[in-house]
Amino acid sequence: MPLAPVLTSVLRVLKNVLSFKDFSNYLTKFLNSNNNLNLFFDEQWNLKSSVISFGHDIETAWLLIEAAKVIEDEKLITETERVAILIVDGFMENGVDIDGGVMNDWSLKHLGSKWTTLYDVKGEGEFSIESAWYPPKEFFIHLYNLCVKLDENVEIEVTYEDETYSPIGAIVIKKDRDGTPCMWSEEDNDIVNPLDDMDWDDENYEATSQEFYESLYDNQQAYLKQCHELVITDGEPI
Repeated sequence: MPLAPVLTSVLRVLKNVLSFKDFSNYLTKFLNSNNNLNLFFDEQWNLKSSVISFGHDIETAWLLIEAAKVIEDEKLITETERVAILIVDGFMENGVDIDGGVMNDWSLKHLGSKWTTLYDVKGEGEFSIESAWYPPKEFFIHLYNLCVKLDENVEIEVTYEDETYSPIGAIVIKKDRDGTPCMWSEEDNDIVNPLDDMDWDDENYEATSQEFYESLYDNQQAYLKQCHELVITDGEPI
């Protein structure tokens, strides 16, 4: 849930103990220099990502004012109205597409997914990320373009699965036979999860679970192999 609605609900309970300074800290902590929301923080409130969500920005513009009104501080209301206008101005300038619709995200355009966040680094050039809607193919292209400056023979391998395990897939980025950096992907959208029709305490649940997850891994490795073979001859230049 976005932070602003939660904050508004909390303020209704705590309005007698909060001050203009308390709420001003919100305005400075969660807005960047371009008046977009900072979205992802760690447990110590250190910023983890620069992902922009224009939908959350425009929602926050009016929710901030609503939250300020709960405190019943005219100075705070005036300040949040000023900030809300800045947010809306930025939204209108950068968050509206040429057809008049709202751009889902800067991330969708530049990384290939609604949002992308790193959650595990395994070493030896291997890491895990989470993304929304799609695999962040544009991110992998950016990563390749950085890494190839360090190693001209670098290759990017990706395996992925949706939270429902449909689709699963693989992506490979490397040079084709002519030395042109290319990408190839393989995907399966017809995965059937047998666990959906089982309860965790069913007699065969554990064995079925192990067999299912092993088959997912095997399929992803097979897709990787196909990607490595086809990117050389039929890859899409990046």
